[in-house]
Amino acid sequence: MTSTTSTKPRRLKWRTRVVMAERGVRSVSALRRQLEVLGIKISDAQLGRIVDGKSSHFNSAVLGGLLAVLNCGLSDLIAVR
Repeated sequence: MTSTTSTKPRRLKWRTRVVMAERGVRSVSALRRQLEVLGIKISDAQLGRIVDGKSSHFNSAVLGGLLAVLNCGLSDLIAVR
């Protein structure tokens, strides 16, 4: 049985800056360098947009790298509203 009520899409709030601060990662450049150690290449500008929640899309490898570098889970990085 299918529901006929419409629901609004949930908003995602990126918490990457908070998690970075909690882990002592002080800048996007420092985070990028840690991602490079894992073989993930990304520019500071592109990573900055992701960190600030201003990117409309991103590579799953980058997301996996963020989880590894920041030693956190997906729910730590993204809050669903």
